[in-house]
Amino acid sequence: MTKISAAEFIKKHQATGRNSKLEPYKADILLLKSQGYTQQQILDFLRLNGVTVGMTTLNWFIRSRMENIDKKSVQQNPATPSPVSSEKANTTENKQVQVQDQNGEPRKFEFDPSVDAKKLM
Repeated sequence: MTKISAAEFIKKHQATGRNSKLEPYKADILLLKSQGYTQQQILDFLRLNGVTVGMTTLNWFIRSRMENIDKKSVQQNPATPSPVSSEKANTTENKQVQVQDQNGEPRKFEFDPSVDAKKLM
């Protein structure tokens, strides 16, 4: 059997990835979500446009597309931290993350006892 490279395979074969029926409405769905509309209201909007999907499908679509947007914005501007949703915060709450200083050494927290927490609130 003759071996071919991935580049040759790509030239000869078209990718057969499956597209979501929500993909044509992606901009509208994300706009409605960003404007504070509930998933039920978005489902109603989709039904008015002849698209019927379940709540789970819509939730998955919104979550996956929002994650893609977050990832792209981080890649474009790595200096700006992206907001962390409460759902993500709960899943990473117990994980320890070691932050390094400019020299590559683990950064240490230095407690300042002169700071009054009550004044900060």
